[in-house]
Amino acid sequence: MSVCLMCLRRIASKNRLHTFQFIRSYASFFKQLNGFQFEPVPDLEYLLDPTNRETIKENIKSRKGIGDIDLLHKLNEEYKEDSSELVKERLIQTALLIPNQSSPDTIPGSKGKIVRTHGKKTADVASKSFEDICGSQGLLRFQNIINSTLVYGARSYNLMGDLARLERALVHWTIDELEKKGWRYVVVPDMLPEAVVKACGFVTTGRQNQVYKVRPEQGGLCLAGTSEMSLAALHAGTQLGSHTPIKLCAYSPCYRAEEARNKIDKGFYRLHQFNKVEMFGVCMPDQSSSLLEEIIDIQCGLFSQLGLCFNLIEMPSEELGAPAYKKYDIEAWISRLKHWGEISSASNCTDYQARRLSIMTQEASFAHTVNGTGCAVPRLLMAIVEQNQMNGKIVVPAPLLPYMKLKHLRPSRQLSHYRNFIKKRPMHAD
Repeated sequence: MSVCLMCLRRIASKNRLHTFQFIRSYASFFKQLNGFQFEPVPDLEYLLDPTNRETIKENIKSRKGIGDIDLLHKLNEEYKEDSSELVKERLIQTALLIPNQSSPDTIPGSKGKIVRTHGKKTADVASKSFEDICGSQGLLRFQNIINSTLVYGARSYNLMGDLARLERALVHWTIDELEKKGWRYVVVPDMLPEAVVKACGFVTTGRQNQVYKVRPEQGGLCLAGTSEMSLAALHAGTQLGSHTPIKLCAYSPCYRAEEARNKIDKGFYRLHQFNKVEMFGVCMPDQSSSLLEEIIDIQCGLFSQLGLCFNLIEMPSEELGAPAYKKYDIEAWISRLKHWGEISSASNCTDYQARRLSIMTQEASFAHTVNGTGCAVPRLLMAIVEQNQMNGKIVVPAPLLPYMKLKHLRPSRQLSHYRNFIKKRPMHAD
């Protein structure tokens, strides 16, 4: 049966469920995940409405996104004449490249808006940088301190002694706090099918690609850049029950092939591998705004308890990426660099990810997904160390004292041992 895609609006006006069934029947672009075949379902009702065309075009431009709404309409006209599988697949894939809509109150451009500020900046004179003080006390092995690139690769690190214990305490405390607030802890995989990564809105090819791929000849597995991907995949092909929102959290390694773009990025601030606690929620469409606010309140509460100075920033259009409808960042004061650095973010992705992973509600509409960082370990460690120095000592924040049993981090002599070992060991060529 040949049906014109422009008829979607007429079908939708009669019965919304018929529209979903139609798109599913005619979307040949599908992947397989854990034995379940799911088909991405772009919002063709909205995208192919001529009255939305200029708004969509401006949204793509404002976000500096990829996607071509003019090409989509051209393919739709072509499909009227040629309803072949090839044209249908091109149409669906073109529609999937178009980014999510932006919130009406999103600020256009590249500069965000400070919503609130917590705490006061620490004195710059007395504090040392994270790398300097932790390196001098033998708590950090980083490429600037020892040539670790010979062993681990660029921007790799080892946390030593009490700094490693501080990470453990920080993670355990964060998870405990989230569980108290009703977020269920989940252990997730680090490797995912490329289809899942794409469905979550992350680029896997081209210059903007930040994804590490593992043995592409065996199915295109990718290392997860955030546990948001794994938690989203957990719900692929599911239908929400009556108990919503679903609130999950996970602690996992994150892998990102990001380039260092400036002096700050070249330090400990931007790494190829780091650990993170992530919050992820799946909810009804009318719950996503309040769930985003809940995540923001949790984030601000956690960082306030740690005694950090930070800004909550509503992000502008150019920082939304493809999936976010609305996004906030939290930036902590890095005193030595005189710089505000991102330590956390939170996004409402509305139905962008759910449409690509077939996450439905009982009313046959698509669910909404929301995510937020609970604890990005390296950057949070950097903020804690930079803002908690006293007479050359690193003070442990009060909430972590029950986990650390220490008021200050103790210097470690392990690093000096490694230095001497490397210097004394003879190197022989084959």
